[in-house]
Amino acid sequence: MMDKFIHGDASRLQFAANGEWERSLVAPTAGELREWLAAAPTDIAVEIFLDSPGDRQRFIGVRLARLRAAERERMCFSCLELLHTMPRPAADRLPALLREQLAVQTLFLGRPAFLELGVVDAWRSTDPVRFWSPTSERRPLQSFLATLESHPRYRAGHSRPVAIEIAFAGPPEHWLGIVISDEYERAHRINHEAAARLLDAIDPSARG
Repeated sequence: MMDKFIHGDASRLQFAANGEWERSLVAPTAGELREWLAAAPTDIAVEIFLDSPGDRQRFIGVRLARLRAAERERMCFSCLELLHTMPRPAADRLPALLREQLAVQTLFLGRPAFLELGVVDAWRSTDPVRFWSPTSERRPLQSFLATLESHPRYRAGHSRPVAIEIAFAGPPEHWLGIVISDEYERAHRINHEAAARLLDAIDPSARG
């Protein structure tokens, strides 16, 4: 279902421990990554950002906490290699490549576990809002609009882009984030039309 959203050129690779994307390791060398992994806890995750001309930036992430240490290291270095070898056609194959690396067949398939609104690279510190799950009585767009009413901070401008994260339970836990804000006078503000188009496109109830 989500594969159609995963396209573009790989523009950034980053790793984080314990969900602290504010302190992520960005585009490391092999030596820097090896040193970071040696000191990192088990709860680490990787994100790959994708840019496509005329389209909104998106990022995919995978939490590697449940993997053994050797598997985590292999996965991280595979992603590092992908960053340097992945033109747009390879980005289209990224879900399949990740499934192969992780030896799972369920990445980005089926119904999302939840939808969340947050600020890119400041997800934890800006208090993200989980606004929809399969048990929600409202459809995703209705839930999103209600969230903006009850959380006015997201109607204000932010220093970084605002995104909707489409999260899957896995295992492993993984997500697709799509930026829904535009920058005006150095502040990122939600583009309501872009958010509505995205939420209509991923609305499970719209497909019966």
